[in-house]
Amino acid sequence: MDLFSAESVDHFARKLHGGARGLAHLGIIKVLQETGFVIQHISGVSSGAVVSAFICAGFSPEETLKVFMENNLMYKIRPVFNSGIFKLNKWEEILLKHFPKNTFESLAIPLTVNATDINECKEAYFSSGELVTPLLASCSLPGIFEPIVINNRQYVDGGILNNLPVEPFLSGSNKMIALNVNPLIAEESIDSAFKIFDRSFQLSLREKTNQNKKKAHFIIEPDALSKYQIFDLDEGEAIFKIGYDHAASQRKELESLMKSA
Repeated sequence: MDLFSAESVDHFARKLHGGARGLAHLGIIKVLQETGFVIQHISGVSSGAVVSAFICAGFSPEETLKVFMENNLMYKIRPVFNSGIFKLNKWEEILLKHFPKNTFESLAIPLTVNATDINECKEAYFSSGELVTPLLASCSLPGIFEPIVINNRQYVDGGILNNLPVEPFLSGSNKMIALNVNPLIAEESIDSAFKIFDRSFQLSLREKTNQNKKKAHFIIEPDALSKYQIFDLDEGEAIFKIGYDHAASQRKELESLMKSA
């Protein structure tokens, strides 16, 4: 296949930290598919890395949303009392059920997953071998989830160091679309401790995110997502629709990008 044809965008980089907000990517992907894009590679982080795996495995956006809504992944956690507050055992069970081969190589579309190595204080990228454990590592928000151990190293949420992991694609010359589901807009009042934490966390990542946004060929960033929090999975269908509607509003620009690919 011609990597520069009007029918494909070679690299599709996605910023997928944000818990339930990550479901907005599914609505955006639906628009991209309707527009004619053929996704050839995804780089994902945090909850979006999990969403990415489903898309790369051949699930449709609607099928992936159904998995999240029916299993209510945000509630399938249990407390621990050492290095984190919750474990991801139930997540692991659900993911293994849907990815029985449990390898990156079994995916139809190549996937790169970003996590943070807290022992070495650096980013880590996974794109081969076992699939599910790196997915869990990528969305293991410190202080909320227990770190995930891979080869005797501890890993936490990849968004801690890089919330828009475009790096796997920087050596290429092909088109890259970046999705940001954590927009920061002005607010008159922040009325809860958790919202203060969430906003402060996003502020700490803003410089790196803004730098990486400049490296992409196109940005999709729905401001309407700002009112949703990371555990708002009950609002999954509304979040999906926000992603879809926002991307649909940019359809002409996306068509132009596809023609230039």
